[in-house]
Amino acid sequence: MHTVILAALRSFFGWLLGQAVLKGLILTALTLLITFLGEWLWSLLPSFMSSQALTNALSVLPGGVWWVLDYARIPYGLPLVLTASVVVFLIRRIPVIG
Repeated sequence: MHTVILAALRSFFGWLLGQAVLKGLILTALTLLITFLGEWLWSLLPSFMSSQALTNALSVLPGGVWWVLDYARIPYGLPLVLTASVVVFLIRRIPVIG
């Protein structure tokens, strides 16, 4: 009975160290790489694509339009959709995954 438990523990820890840790390290490295590349690409955007320019452009919308946009939760959903689209685009460009 003792050898069965030891064999089970050995196979579990072999799997844990061989598969789970390796996948975790690879995914952590990919996350850090994508984060670094995103920040670097954001710094390369021209000044007319800044958040202040976008705020100034959207400030001319009338109140009724803002009410519809807020009711449809566009200020919350649009950044989520855009961010997800960019992440999917970047992940598909990685040779090992895409």
